[in-house]
Order: sequence, then C-alpha cells, then structure tokens
Amino acid sequence: MGRGRVASRQARVNWAMLNDRAFGDSLAPFDGMKGSGLFRRMPRSREPRAPSEVTRSADPLHSRLRLVAFAAMTTFMALSPAWASDRYRWDIKTGADEQASGIHLRSRTTVKALNSLYRPHRGADPKVRAYAVEQTIYEVTGQLLMFRLEEDGDVHLVIQDEETEATLIAEIPDPTEVSSDSPWRARIESTRQLFESQFHPTSSRKDGELREITVIGVGFWDRRHGAEGAADNGIELHPVLFYSSP
Repeated sequence: MGRGRVASRQARVNWAMLNDRAFGDSLAPFDGMKGSGLFRRMPRSREPRAPSEVTRSADPLHSRLRLVAFAAMTTFMALSPAWASDRYRWDIKTGADEQASGIHLRSRTTVKALNSLYRPHRGADPKVRAYAVEQTIYEVTGQLLMFRLEEDGDVHLVIQDEETEATLIAEIPDPTEVSSDSPWRARIESTRQLFESQFHPTSSRKDGELREITVIGVGFWDRRHGAEGAADNGIELHPVLFYSSP
C-alpha cells in the first residue's frame, strides 16, 4: 500500500475520532456522505430507567420536606414585608440613635424640593444617619391628602405639594414604641396626642380634604416599598415633632 493511501486512511480515522469526541452520538453523517465531514443532528436515544433509579423528588419523605419548607418560606415572605418596613432602621426613625441629640440643623422647604433631593446610591446605612438629610429638621407646608393608623402604631400622613401635586410621607410614631433614650420622645408624645384629638385616626384611610398643614420633622431615607404617598426618592419626615393645621 502506498504512503498516500495510508495517509488518507489515517486522516479519515483521525477525523472520525475527533467527531466522536466532540459530538458523541448527537451528530451522525448524512446518508451517502459518510466521511465528508457534513453532519445532521440526531436525538439521543433514551434508555428506560431501572426501577431502582428513583429521583429524590419522587421520594415521599423528600416531597414532604419540600412542602414543609415551601410553606415556611411562604409564611415568612407574607409576614416579612410588613415587619421589615415597620422596624427598618427603627432607632434612627425614632431618635434612639447616638447622633439624634446632636441634630440642630433646620430648614424650611417644600414637598417639591424634598422630592428632588439626591437619594443615596446604595441606600442609607442601617446604623448611621445619612448626611445631610437625616441630620436636618425640616419644616414643610402643604396639603393633607390622607392619613391612617398603621399596623406598627405610626400615624401615616401624606402631604401634597400645592403646586406640583408631588407627595411626601410624614409619620408620627406611637410614643410607647419610642425609646426613653430618644431626645424627641416628649415632642412625639405631645404631637401624637394633638393629632389624635383633632383627627381621630383609625386603621381606615381618611381623606385629609386637602386642608393646609405645616409639619416639622426629621428627614429620613426609607426603603421604597410601595407605601401610599411615598416620595419618588423615598424621603420621609420621620418622626414628626410638630404640626399645625387650622
């Protein structure tokens, strides 16, 4: 046999080995074109599983454990949003943090202006007040759009800008949930008593009738969790330290 014919046969063998290694049995030559290097895809044959080859998902005990885990996860997901939003950065919300007593900055502004402030890119630190919003006491005058007593005990107010209809949330916490370490506890208590005696908030949403209201409260970056009346950037006045409304 000549060297040329041997080399040709060896080339075909090497090409066949390459095809087998690269593609396995998923590719097969076209009819009448074996050795040409052109292929068509063929489905892999599936052999029936032996009775002993039982997947974990089919195991009764494993299925029950998965159901229990799914039920626990579902319950947690149903409860956690309310809990997380209620207690999110709670010390900072109520002035029980170490920085609260040193806050003396005051600013008279509008709902529109607060909505336009730059939100921290990564959100606020869980334990540290963001400069300068959370270290400033703001005075805002607008229209009372609605109010409601929340599940966490806060009175939830929505203040609307008179010109642009931008909105802002202001919260009056339940004084019994405010730490005695908060320098604002007495103000929160007096503000809450005044609001309750004037508006009688309940868990039902009540229309504020767009009456004029002035609110003084501390700036707070809340998470965006779909609360009614939330500012576009998530800023709130929390806690409210004083309000007046005719």
